[in-house]
Amino acid sequence: MRKLIAGSIILISIIAFGGCEKDEQETNDPENNTLSLVLKGTIENMAPRQEDHATDMIIKNSTVYIGFWSDTENDEGAHMRIVDITDIQNPVQISQYSTLDWVDDIELVENNLYLGHYQGFEILDVSILSSPILIGANYSTNSTVWPHNTTQPFVKSVKIMGNIAYVLYWLIESPSICGFKTINIENKTSPTIIADTTFVVQQIPNEQRQPTCVWSQDYAFISLSPNTVSIYQVDNNHFFTKISECNTSVVGNMICNGNYLYIGEASGLSIIDITDKFNPYEIVSSSEIGSVNGMSVSDSCLFLAGETLRVINCNNTNKIEKIGEYQKSGTTVCSFNSKICYFTDEHDLEILEIEN
Repeated sequence: MRKLIAGSIILISIIAFGGCEKDEQETNDPENNTLSLVLKGTIENMAPRQEDHATDMIIKNSTVYIGFWSDTENDEGAHMRIVDITDIQNPVQISQYSTLDWVDDIELVENNLYLGHYQGFEILDVSILSSPILIGANYSTNSTVWPHNTTQPFVKSVKIMGNIAYVLYWLIESPSICGFKTINIENKTSPTIIADTTFVVQQIPNEQRQPTCVWSQDYAFISLSPNTVSIYQVDNNHFFTKISECNTSVVGNMICNGNYLYIGEASGLSIIDITDKFNPYEIVSSSEIGSVNGMSVSDSCLFLAGETLRVINCNNTNKIEKIGEYQKSGTTVCSFNSKICYFTDEHDLEILEIEN
């Protein structure tokens, strides 16, 4: 989940084991941009280890939830972090939670945090922020529950709809196999798989691309095939129907904003018109915007993490117009109301204000 509601203050952040050091105000205002970003606060060295980086963040009120991924095969650093950002100049880590493996996606519904990672699906009770508690799980290592072959079925995406969790998994095979497990979470202490939909997707030879997925109401957008996004609709019986697909210039991270789908990766950014889900089409793409590692969106601004943090104008979808930039590389952005979290490559949580 990567959500943003428009506002005037941006929180750009990275999280650390230790405390927070209050920094002097700095500006980072490239020429010819409409917006300038002013640094307000920092937490340094938030990642569990140097090889780790944030994969997803959620902000609710003044609390940030962050999941981490490791670039090594050792999963000892796979953790959740919970941080209080009430005082943007002095963010404070409240607690942490050790998962079985690297976290790839998180969803927050009321006081429950849903985690998708490389060994399955977990549900945490976070009503007491200082003491997150595991209350239910369904693990892919159980071969009687998950599809288990010679490779590990990785959980890539989690979507909560009422008492149902749709969990996207991926098997590293050729051709690649991914699909949705439909999990009944009415009894959160015992989440139960009630349906399974499997997709077989051809990829470029010798290239194993991990699927990405975003949702808009009951439509799931899956990016896996070379330069193609497929749109599926799920019905009340948890049956997925492919209704269309769209050729794109890039395949990678995705985020929805109203009738538009944004796709970013190392080769740039594409904007897809999804007003008609049966006839989506690419409006524009650009390789000049730079690589995209993470995205967050509001009604009027798209935030891209990569070599720098770039702010894109969402009011004009006919062109990719940069209106602001913070010159520090990073991986994941997230926001709530007027605050944005930015996980930098230096493993810092940085808090910024946007000034017009």
